[in-house]
Amino acid sequence: MDNILPGWLENELDVLAAPPVPAGSPSRRVWDKRLQRLPEEQLARLTELGFVVLRPDSLARNLGAPILDWLNERSITPLTLRLLQLSPATIESLYRRKLHLFGGSVWLHHKQLTSGPSAVLLVKGKPGSYASLASRLDFLKGSSSPADSRGDEYLRTHFGRLSSFHGTIHCADRVATLLEESSLFFPWHQIVTHLELCATPSRISGAIWRPLLDVATPPNSCVFLLAAALKRRVIAALRLNSALPDDQLHVHEERIIALRTELMSIASNDFAARRAVFIEFATKERAPLLRLLAYARTALLEDQGRQLQREAQETPAHFLEALAGARRSLELTTASWYLSGHDVWHADGAEQLFALLEQHDVPVLQEQRTLMQAALRADLNREALWEGRAIYPLSTTD
Repeated sequence: MDNILPGWLENELDVLAAPPVPAGSPSRRVWDKRLQRLPEEQLARLTELGFVVLRPDSLARNLGAPILDWLNERSITPLTLRLLQLSPATIESLYRRKLHLFGGSVWLHHKQLTSGPSAVLLVKGKPGSYASLASRLDFLKGSSSPADSRGDEYLRTHFGRLSSFHGTIHCADRVATLLEESSLFFPWHQIVTHLELCATPSRISGAIWRPLLDVATPPNSCVFLLAAALKRRVIAALRLNSALPDDQLHVHEERIIALRTELMSIASNDFAARRAVFIEFATKERAPLLRLLAYARTALLEDQGRQLQREAQETPAHFLEALAGARRSLELTTASWYLSGHDVWHADGAEQLFALLEQHDVPVLQEQRTLMQAALRADLNREALWEGRAIYPLSTTD
């Protein structure tokens, strides 16, 4: 039997029906039905849930981790996150109540938000003296106006901004917009799951979200440093959500961290030395990475078998989502295999590889793509020759 919604939540839902309502957004009736099915304790936890977007300018400035540290100091911690490129349609829906503020400069606002990946997060925390965590986050982030010079206790003042159009962070400002905006990025059943997790310790540690948010190109970079950086982000994405054993993933991550440290200790003009170090790493990595791939394939086959045996009441959407989750481990591990040059990427100019990585929270910046295309074509290609000599003489002995 459906529950009667509390008065405060009824008032919040009225906001969702106010124009303009984006095409395809759930109607007020749909929100009523969804929420009426939740027990009272979960409805109450809506006041402890928040939705945050770390905009492209903050990630480009390597502020993703410092901002989450700043929030953590205020007992606001991440429950889950995704990294993705925002589409113009998603931006229209996300900012539908604020677009009028930009007047004739909406195009510039959109251009900035599509300039690189964003991180979208569900977070948890206590509302304190505010009606909800969403309202508290809206206060903590500071004013949207660049003319407002509030104190350092506000996030935007503390971290600064590049321009009037570079807002660093976006937060849902109340429970209604939390529901509406988070549903643009997370299925409803995932939002419900994370409502339950508001009452438990956070499962995402800084060891996972720090490398995931480290999307900027490493300083004094080369193909080997960039490949190592991407491989570490792949491991973080696997630790965030995959069927692979976390202890094995942690061992791989430690090896990649050691690789990056050694690469950075070599003079930036000593390309040959960096290549030799990377080849030594890849040679030692091959066997344990093959074992991870075998584990991922087995997990996928087992999960497919379980899904095929599920009751007929499961919808096709749930079925496809479960299979997509099972494929994540195998696809990301396979991507890491190619990023070390264990096999040659023949498919295309690596666009399919970039699309696969972005689908699984490892977006590759435009400025990094040409470098990685060169790597897969030559510097990480064990078949590539220059004047008859191998460019990347990696052993293929398993």
